[in-house]
Amino acid sequence: FNVYGKYEEHKGNSASPYCQFEIQSKVINNSAVIYLLGSKSSSQRAKLLKEIVLSNANELAQEKYLQSEKKIVSFAGTLGHVWVAQTPETKKGNHNGLLDESNYTWYRDLGAGLMMQVKSHQFEEVTLALHDITAENLQAFIVGCEMAAYNFLSHYKNNSKKIKVNIVSKKFPKSVIESAQLEAAAVQLTRHLLNLPPNDINPATVEALI
Repeated sequence: FNVYGKYEEHKGNSASPYCQFEIQSKVINNSAVIYLLGSKSSSQRAKLLKEIVLSNANELAQEKYLQSEKKIVSFAGTLGHVWVAQTPETKKGNHNGLLDESNYTWYRDLGAGLMMQVKSHQFEEVTLALHDITAENLQAFIVGCEMAAYNFLSHYKNNSKKIKVNIVSKKFPKSVIESAQLEAAAVQLTRHLLNLPPNDINPATVEALI
C-alpha cells in the first residue's frame, strides 16, 4: 500500500507505508471513472456533463441524468461505473463567508465518499478525469480518498490492497500530487499510531515507529 508518483518526466519514491494509492499517468483499462468538473461556468459544466452522459450512459436513462439537479451523478456506463461531480457554487453568507463551507472541505468529503463506494464495489482501478479543477481542490480530493481508504486491520496485518488511480488531465500537477500524498501520509500515520495496541506502541517504541 505504497504511494508511487509516476509521471512523464518524474518517477517518485514511496511517500509513506500508510497510503494506498498507486498513481499513474499512463492510460489503463478501468472498472470505474470519476469526472471532476470544476469550471466556474455553469453552462460549461452542463456541456461537459452532456458529453459524458451521451457517450457513456444508457440511452433510456440519459435524459434523467441530464435533467438532474444533483451535484453528483452516478450511473453504470460503457467504461464501467461512472461518477460525475460538479463544483458547487458557494454563496457567501454572514461574517464575510468565514463560516461557509469551503470547496476544499467539499472536495475532501467528496473524495472520501467516492472512495468508500469504490471499496464497496471492490474496484481495483479507477480513472480520475479532471476538467478545470484547481490545485487546492485536487489536493483535497486525493486526501479525502486516502483517508477513506485507510483500514487499521488491513495495515496491521499487512494485507491491504492497492487501488490504482489513473489521472487524466491536460495539466498534470506533480507538486500537487506530492503535497497531497504528504498530507495524507501525516494523517494516516497519526491515525495508525493511535490505533496501535500498547504492546506495539509505548514510550520505548514510539520513537522508532515515528
